[in-house]
Amino acid sequence: MNSKILIPIFKQLNKIKEKQDELSKLVSKEILHEYSCSELHCIRSIGNLENPNVTKIANELRMTRGAISKITKKQLEKGLITSYMLNCNKKEIYFRLTKLGQKIFDEHEKWHEDFEKRNNFFFDKYSENELILVKEFIDTYVSYVDNKIDTLNNK
Repeated sequence: MNSKILIPIFKQLNKIKEKQDELSKLVSKEILHEYSCSELHCIRSIGNLENPNVTKIANELRMTRGAISKITKKQLEKGLITSYMLNCNKKEIYFRLTKLGQKIFDEHEKWHEDFEKRNNFFFDKYSENELILVKEFIDTYVSYVDNKIDTLNNK
């Protein structure tokens, strides 16, 4: 494949990410601005998972347990989540949202709904088959990169 085609594609994909971040800051509630995407997605996982713990959250977000431990530690300190243990398992630590954490969870969910509504206007111009092709391309490339990362991590 020709780099004259690939380099502009990657530049445009990067530009999409940057523009989405910029748009997100403009349309999201100010309460969400003080949290990173990883922190918000961790809150989302805690809000959605049954008995969420570091391992479940890490698996869902495809992050390391160490990264999730750091995030949840900060979230505990900020009062966004609390920890608990089950009577049948005193070794494992689980998390639940506090009222503040639930407020952030709800705002983040609303942001996702608004994002979808806002972008449907643009994507409605394309046929389902065209969108499926783009999705398959991105999924295939992400899988390729994941495999390369796994190979390098296992060396």
